[in-house]
Amino acid sequence: SNLAVGPHDFYVIRNKATGELFHFGETGRGFKTRELEHIKYYNDLGYEVESQLLKTVNSKSAAKALESKYISKYIEYFGKRPPYNPVNH
Repeated sequence: SNLAVGPHDFYVIRNKATGELFHFGETGRGFKTRELEHIKYYNDLGYEVESQLLKTVNSKSAAKALESKYISKYIEYFGKRPPYNPVNH
């Protein structure tokens, strides 16, 4: 829920070999927990990824706002959304 309060992490996932951005994300479950899920997901697709915690904020709504801001800037610059699943893009 966007009403959730408490620490929420905003992060980015990149292809380790190329630096290509795959995903901006936010989580209230902890960055390291979510990072492990992403590593497994991308390993299953044949990619080695690295992640970076960009900021921790105090609510879900603040984390979602950051995520939206970064996605909008990415679209402005590259003309498309980050691929999340690079196999389909």
